[in-house]
Amino acid sequence: MYSPAHELAKLTYTSASTIVRLCKKLGTQRYPDFQLKLALEYKLLPIITVIDHEIEFH
Repeated sequence: MYSPAHELAKLTYTSASTIVRLCKKLGTQRYPDFQLKLALEYKLLPIITVIDHEIEFH
């Protein structure tokens, strides 16, 4: 069985079980739950633009 957790584990030189443990430590039960939570919270972040060393928040 090849899951997204296995794919992330391969990219980060860890194991799928490490990814699952991280997700649980961050308050989700499984990797797909973590992905959804991350996507929803990412939308809430302000957009930061750096122009000529000045930071603007949108």
